[in-house]
Amino acid sequence: MVSGNLRATFFDGADIQGSINVPLNAWTYVVFSRVGTTLRSFVNGVQDINTTMTTNLAISGTQYIGSLVDPQSSTGYISGLS
Repeated sequence: MVSGNLRATFFDGADIQGSINVPLNAWTYVVFSRVGTTLRSFVNGVQDINTTMTTNLAISGTQYIGSLVDPQSSTGYISGLS
């Protein structure tokens, strides 16, 4: 999170920041969806990010969820990963 907004950083250097303020110390439902080259994020059911992304997200090497790539961990609880 940066300034209370959702932020996604990808291994190719792509850095995407949303505009919806994510409240601290409150349960927040966050979803990322990618269909073709369209990447979307939703915060508590409201669409936040809608952008084109052509990066190949094939998994190779270490993947981080809930941390930066350094890896600097975030505080909080993550559940419902699939």
